[in-house]
Amino acid sequence: MIIKKKIKYFLFNMNENNFQKGALFSLVGILILIPDSLLIRLSDTSTPVLMTWRGLLMGFTLLMIWLIFFNRNEIKFFLSYKFFLVSFLSCIQSIAFTIGIMNSSVLIVLTSIATAPIFSAFLSIFFLKQKYSFLEWTAMIIALIGVFIVVVDNTSQFFVYQNNKVIGGLMGIATAFCISIIFTITRKDKNFAIIPSISLGSILSGLIGLSISYNFFLSINNFLPIIIMGFFILPFSFLFIMLAPKYIDTSLVSLFLLLEMVFAPFLVWLFVDEEPTKKMFFGATLVFLSVLFYVYKQYKKAEFKL
Repeated sequence: MIIKKKIKYFLFNMNENNFQKGALFSLVGILILIPDSLLIRLSDTSTPVLMTWRGLLMGFTLLMIWLIFFNRNEIKFFLSYKFFLVSFLSCIQSIAFTIGIMNSSVLIVLTSIATAPIFSAFLSIFFLKQKYSFLEWTAMIIALIGVFIVVVDNTSQFFVYQNNKVIGGLMGIATAFCISIIFTITRKDKNFAIIPSISLGSILSGLIGLSISYNFFLSINNFLPIIIMGFFILPFSFLFIMLAPKYIDTSLVSLFLLLEMVFAPFLVWLFVDEEPTKKMFFGATLVFLSVLFYVYKQYKKAEFKL
């Protein structure tokens, strides 16, 4: 009982060490999430089956975590439009990420997701009244150019359907957009019930996958990777990542998201030989450096205010 109270206090108390706690949550969450793309490749299953089990296992596991460390103040959000909006966005980002990873290169999808801070910037202008400098806007434009290079690699055509590169890019951008809105809502209202709303969205994505799946049973070969994803990697990584914006600015959370873009494709390359091209590496590097610069500028702003 004492341990439960301490964990609950650590997760939900926002009165002290906010920056340290937010940075710790971001780092722990993204380190847990890094092997996710590799496990998707190792699962070697269909998109609907993967969508079903990822959504249902993650959703119900997150729900159980929330029920154990129940925060009474969050009940008032259950029938609010924010709750259903975040659930809807969580469902869409889960579906988009699964479709993207299953039909394209890991590097393409994760590079596109790394543009989340750019979407957060636009949303912050309208909802958080935040302003950005010329250099910050330049960094955002360079990041978009980097995504473009990765997606249209090895061709001069604007749309490329070989290996579903455009599908991967579009699904990654859709995921980034949904995550940015969720981060902004969480940052704007720090008492918002983020965990149960994310849980509901995950369950919905699983049910959608189930409705379009002809055979949702797992074989011996893909059972272990999906179980590890559903019961550990996804729920615990999202638990920490989605709580982080309650304590620190969304741009600082995005800094840690870049770690997945750097290390996850390397793991996939190492274990399943999904080798990125030089142009893809160049485009990903542009995104990484430009977003890193943008986050640094945001950090200096926050430091100056203190």
